[in-house]
Amino acid sequence: MRPPPGDINSGTLCFNFLTPDPFKRKIINDKRFRAAMSLQMPREVINAVVYNGLTEPKQIGVSIPDHPWYDEALATAYLAYDLATANRLLDEIGLASKDAEGFRLNPDGERINFTLQTVGHPEWSVVCEIISEEIYKVGLQANVRFVGWDGVQDTIREAKWDFFVLQCPMGYP
Repeated sequence: MRPPPGDINSGTLCFNFLTPDPFKRKIINDKRFRAAMSLQMPREVINAVVYNGLTEPKQIGVSIPDHPWYDEALATAYLAYDLATANRLLDEIGLASKDAEGFRLNPDGERINFTLQTVGHPEWSVVCEIISEEIYKVGLQANVRFVGWDGVQDTIREAKWDFFVLQCPMGYP
């Protein structure tokens, strides 16, 4: 008997490992940066505002415990809201320099500002707005950019973005 399919990871924050900015590419490719982004993610706020408290926060991947592909360590890694650890990880990777307002600076002395893109979908738009409003707590900025459904594949393929929020179906093809 074929096992049940995986599930849908809605509101998935994807990182562009090939972003055109060499500085951002370097930090995005550092696992500690991605862990920090997960630890600063206000999942409780997103769950309350977007999903009416009905979701169970998780990492991308199969989250059905009896599914053969389920891995509890991966499904629950870095889920806690832990700004102290997120800030420590960002400092560790060399992002300790900050301006007078507490925003982290790149080597040129400019604030680190990411482009956070999604399609004009009501759910993902709100997720992006929450992320962009909360990321300052770890000294970063994110500008939200919306793309239309007709241009989303070209936008992703061109890889001129830093983060992208969308849905990621998991399980059997």
